Amino acid sequence: MSDIEMKIVKELPKPKRPRKGSAYDDIIRKFLDSKAQYAEISRGDTKAVSLSSSLKSRVKALKMSDRVNVKVISGKVYLEKLEKAEA
Repeated sequence: MSDIEMKIVKELPKPKRPRKGSAYDDIIRKFLDSKAQYAEISRGDTKAVSLSSSLKSRVKALKMSDRVNVKVISGKVYLEKLEKAEA
């Protein structure tokens, strides 16, 4: 027979710590609240490719792809505000 066990429970246990979001969320929001059109972003020894990938994921998760763009230029990561399309 198998060594798999199953236990029936009435409800799922609550997580010990609620999810607070990403550290990048605040950076993106502060940038959008600022008057700046561009911002250079760095984080210690984090490589530009890794940093930009994380920022792009957060922009997408926050549904802000129409408001901010993430670019890597010459090994540096930049946030760029996008113009709203005129209707």
